[in-house]
Amino acid sequence: MLREGKTVREICRELRVSSKTVCRVRKELGLAGRRVDEAREEELRRRLGELEAELERRERELAGLRRKSKVLGALCFVEALFILLLALLL
Repeated sequence: MLREGKTVREICRELRVSSKTVCRVRKELGLAGRRVDEAREEELRRRLGELEAELERRERELAGLRRKSKVLGALCFVEALFILLLALLL
């Protein structure tokens, strides 16, 4: 509604809500004195930070799994060589 160019007062009148109620709710949500866009941007930045931290954690986890996979691959190769050597000796 604000994006349509209506003022807060007009929206309150249209929704039959007092402007005091809107002010109280904005204060409770931590939006008092800030534009809604600023609050949304702050929330998005916070969420972006959380997602970046999660991505970093998962990348470290993936690197560890790749290292383990290489070790297991090498062990499988050694085991195959051992079995081949046993077959040749028997």
